[in-house]
Amino acid sequence: MMRNSLSNEDHLTDMGMGSSMTEMMLSLEGNSEEVDQKFLSAMIIHHQGALEMARKVQGSTQRAELKKLADDIISAQTNEIGQMRQWQKEWFD
Repeated sequence: MMRNSLSNEDHLTDMGMGSSMTEMMLSLEGNSEEVDQKFLSAMIIHHQGALEMARKVQGSTQRAELKKLADDIISAQTNEIGQMRQWQKEWFD
């Protein structure tokens, strides 16, 4: 098995995701209500990215393990996005 010396952050940056994740983390400032709203918004975006990646690998991989992982990610994060949207509606609308 080949080991890669790049960190997870390096991989995210290579994929064009590192700076946006850093921006999301830095934006979590303000009072509790503002932080809650920003957190939910950022996490929905983050989960949507995971869904896109999982769907892509689901359609291209031949590895059963990755297909199962993609299925699990799609199921769990779809449910979590629904929950977070419900909270946004209940708490901030």
